[in-house]
Amino acid sequence: MSDEGEITSFEATVESGAGLVLGGEAWADAIADTARARGRGEPGETVVGVGGHTHVVEDTVHEGVRVLNPGSVTGAEPAERTTMMTVVAEGGEVDVTLHER
Repeated sequence: MSDEGEITSFEATVESGAGLVLGGEAWADAIADTARARGRGEPGETVVGVGGHTHVVEDTVHEGVRVLNPGSVTGAEPAERTTMMTVVAEGGEVDVTLHER
């Protein structure tokens, strides 16, 4: 897991018809904001947000939210390899395993 705020997603932006632009920190902000807004946990519990589409593996803490991106199961660009993640959440602990091929 990366240190707080270290986002390695590529810096290109993706623009939608709705005018949404995401890349790098903006991508992480969107995942963290959504996870906090939709979270139903108790105060102090770990909040996890899962996002994708950048095809870049992420496992970091951003603004207090653990942000995960499994990369690309197909190895599509800009991924350098095929990856996926499994997560086990039990007893307030979150265990993430990155699977690579």
